[in-house]
Amino acid sequence: DSYFSPVTVRPEVKVSSRPSGSAMKLHCQVYGFYPRDVDVNWMKNGMDYIPSDEAKQILPNSDGTYQLRASVEVTPEDGASYSCHVDHSSLDEPLSVTWRKPL
Repeated sequence: DSYFSPVTVRPEVKVSSRPSGSAMKLHCQVYGFYPRDVDVNWMKNGMDYIPSDEAKQILPNSDGTYQLRASVEVTPEDGASYSCHVDHSSLDEPLSVTWRKPL
């Protein structure tokens, strides 16, 4: 019998952006988490779900943890906030990281 240790590792979350024509491509990089199952979504004003324009691929890291990038394309509206929400078993409550429009 192998002993299974119920280890969980909290994800690190980083948001970034780059211009995409008149729109903005927002990236949410979630990395260093374990176990593999994670839920990552972009939200507008904390409520409206923004569908991702590409498949979210969970990739393994060399240390046994996992990483994922979720990207969406938006046309930033004045006064609107865009945030990446991450739900993982290591977290007491979902993490939310807000992207700030560069001035």
